Amino acid sequence: MSMNKSGGLVAAYAALGLPNGATEDEVKLAYKRLAMRHHPDKNIGNPDATAKFQDVSHAYDVLTRHFRKPEQPSRPRFHPFGFEDNDDDSEYYDSEDDYDSDSEEEFAFFMYMFEQAMRDRFSNMGRRGFRRDYQERAENPQEYANRLRRQQHEARVRRERAEYEREQERKAAASRQKAKALQKKARAEVDRQAAESAAQKHAKNVQTKRSAVFAAARSGNAADVKKGIWENDVDASGGEIKIQQFVQVEPNDPQETLLHIATRNGDVDLVKWLDSHSADPEERNSAGLTAFQVALHRGDIPIVSYFLEAYPPKEEESKNVYSTAQVKSGPESKTLLRLAVESREPEVVYFVLENGLTETEDMKHCFVWANSTEGQKHMKPRGISVEAREKVDDISELLMNYGRFTPPPTTEREAESEKQKGSTPPPMTDSSPLNGQSPPGQKNARTNTSGKGNNKGRGKARKGRR
Repeated sequence: MSMNKSGGLVAAYAALGLPNGATEDEVKLAYKRLAMRHHPDKNIGNPDATAKFQDVSHAYDVLTRHFRKPEQPSRPRFHPFGFEDNDDDSEYYDSEDDYDSDSEEEFAFFMYMFEQAMRDRFSNMGRRGFRRDYQERAENPQEYANRLRRQQHEARVRRERAEYEREQERKAAASRQKAKALQKKARAEVDRQAAESAAQKHAKNVQTKRSAVFAAARSGNAADVKKGIWENDVDASGGEIKIQQFVQVEPNDPQETLLHIATRNGDVDLVKWLDSHSADPEERNSAGLTAFQVALHRGDIPIVSYFLEAYPPKEEESKNVYSTAQVKSGPESKTLLRLAVESREPEVVYFVLENGLTETEDMKHCFVWANSTEGQKHMKPRGISVEAREKVDDISELLMNYGRFTPPPTTEREAESEKQKGSTPPPMTDSSPLNGQSPPGQKNARTNTSGKGNNKGRGKARKGRR
């Protein structure tokens, strides 16, 4: 037995990686280090680590008992025969070799049998005394009926009590469920209000930034327009109003876009920049005019030239840029030629004629209108300069040459005579148009604006570049 005990201590020291005879503090330190290293929580799915942790724990338990055994004597036991029985058998045995564990087990067995025999004896004596002292007495019918009624009453009370408790539990559960539903509904309402408030705040911020960009465009501040679009993510397309309720100052034309405003201001650089940053040239203002048509009516040659180069009129994709089907300024004004003639700028009239953006019938109407009393009032108002008069005469000459018309009557009497006859000026049969040539009255050579693009990309292809 001494060898087994000694071997267990040696194995415990070895399990902790310590030499024999290590102190208790060294054992504690080694156990703490190994337990932390091989703990199952740190080695999930590793059976070897778990086994190692168990070995270390067992070794620590063995050594702990080894260290504490001399300091903690066992609790004394009292022998059935009256003398004190201690675990320390040193007074009976000189060494562990003289101790016989089998004899102790046999002695314990016989003591157990003796205790059982004595317990049965005293219990039998008690039962005999009980039977002798107690005499069972039979109940009469009245007592039986009372007992039965009492039992029935108690059963009914228990049933009622159980039913009451179930009803109370049901009501409590219903109350908890209702409170939970109300709490959930309240949370949902709070979340909805928070989301709505955040959305309102975001929408107001978006509209405020957009209105600021439009205000900058109307004031001619191109730098703030570019900053708002590039840094504040303001959409370059569409009118000013995105969220009506947050508009502080109502614009005169809600459908007017930034491209319309830049065209109206004559800022060709901003027009090009907006066109390359997602502005839509097909969008129209309240009068149904695109930005190109606004430039045409204003006689803005650089902007008109840019649109003709960026969006060649002969391409199908450019059709909506030049279409006048939605223009709302009267039946005679729904043509590009009429817009160009009203601009009193012969070069934009030349652009329309040279790029085939009009028909012969339209030329005839514009020629008659330009030389009528109403047209002369618009084209040559009082106070007009000599240079402006020369430009109007150049427009009439362009229309006459491209449409092969005869010169207009020179007096009001002749004009009234032509009106009474109900005829228009007859076409000139021996005159040829000036297609491909510079218009009369323009001394400088015209550049080719036929709309082929001159190897330049379309405006939509350049979108996305700053």
